[in-house]
Amino acid sequence: MNYIFKNIESLYQVEMFSNTSDKIVSIISAFEGCQNLLNVSISGFNTEQIKSTHKLFYNSNIINLNLENFSTNNVEDMSYMFSKII
Repeated sequence: MNYIFKNIESLYQVEMFSNTSDKIVSIISAFEGCQNLLNVSISGFNTEQIKSTHKLFYNSNIINLNLENFSTNNVEDMSYMFSKII
């Protein structure tokens, strides 16, 4: 899921959920540069296997962020995850 929503200006709200997300190991820069993104919920997204969240929300404009159930047990790289949030 690396770069999946990067720099998408028309993205305002995201609610992530999946029953197959246990196979995803990296979400690098997924929301990087989403200047109009205000609301993100990843509470229904399985993050147990995630190893990297590098620049996940970098340079975005998020106001409401729901990280309920967000597991960081296996995360090895969280660098710049919340850097430059406007």
